[in-house]
Amino acid sequence: MFRHEGIGRTHRLDCLLAGYLAVVAGFVNSAGFILLGTFTSHVTGNVGRFADNLALRDSAAVFAAW
Repeated sequence: MFRHEGIGRTHRLDCLLAGYLAVVAGFVNSAGFILLGTFTSHVTGNVGRFADNLALRDSAAVFAAW
């Protein structure tokens, strides 16, 4: 997968790489939440924290996450 660049890269390989990266990011975010009690990844962590606080109706935390 990482051997190809330029014309040698196909759409299928790009999609496969994107899928692997999404799985790893989701795992890191989930493990961080379970182990540390907070979302650990950058963008998805902020969106997850915002959604969590919104569901809990914690207005101050929603504003801070926004």
